Amino acid sequence: MLAGVIAAIAASLVALLLLSAKSTALTALGVGLVAVPFGSWVGERAGNLAGAGNVSPTDLMLLRWLPAVLTGVALAWCGLRPARRAVVRLVNLALPWVVPAVFISVNYVLGTRVPERDPQELALMIRQILTATLGPDGGAGPTVLLALAVALTGAGIRELAHRRPRS
Repeated sequence: MLAGVIAAIAASLVALLLLSAKSTALTALGVGLVAVPFGSWVGERAGNLAGAGNVSPTDLMLLRWLPAVLTGVALAWCGLRPARRAVVRLVNLALPWVVPAVFISVNYVLGTRVPERDPQELALMIRQILTATLGPDGGAGPTVLLALAVALTGAGIRELAHRRPRS
């Protein structure tokens, strides 16, 4: 449990540093890093305000796609140029796929008391859950595709706006 808290604090510090960076690429990376937790926090807040089980199906659908939209907007803001930002774009597209899988794995392992005395069993459980959630049945494909579509659409609009002659 303590290791989970320490990891969460370290991740939040990294996100804070990325979000406060002067570089557009690093800030976009920070937005991608916090997109999934932000969507989860907004969902929790909506559930608390509406009451248990009173969040509408439309709101639940919008909350499911919020991390992908945030990631796509950050990538569009980051732009297509220069080419060295390709690493940031690839990492940001991987985050909506990897972060939920890590959260699911950590929640599963922390909710199980069986492996707490057996580190090898713990590592095996983490590996199995992570593999299952990262696999093709994990459901992250549409989220990544939406993030890519939003990013390309936004970057295209941005490029067109920069090319249009100003009067």
